[in-house]
Amino acid sequence: MMKLFFDKDRFVTGIILGLVSTSLLYFAMGIGLDAVGTVPQWLSNPRTPFLIALIPNVFLFRYFMVNRKQDKIGRGLLLVLFVVIFLVFLLIK
Repeated sequence: MMKLFFDKDRFVTGIILGLVSTSLLYFAMGIGLDAVGTVPQWLSNPRTPFLIALIPNVFLFRYFMVNRKQDKIGRGLLLVLFVVIFLVFLLIK
């Protein structure tokens, strides 16, 4: 089922993949930071966890654009990347 999902080059697949990967890493970082207790100074900025959570999208974008030649999935990932960055800098101060 998953193989069939990623074999088709669809824009919506890229958007879903980008949102899922970003949200999973963001919530995993939140749980990890709560477990540690003390947060480093550079990580105390409210924008930082959101931007760190976008790192997998960059690698997924390169994988789908270069290795698999699935441009629509790559464009969906890039859209999620830019929209989240825009919203983070616009809404979080």
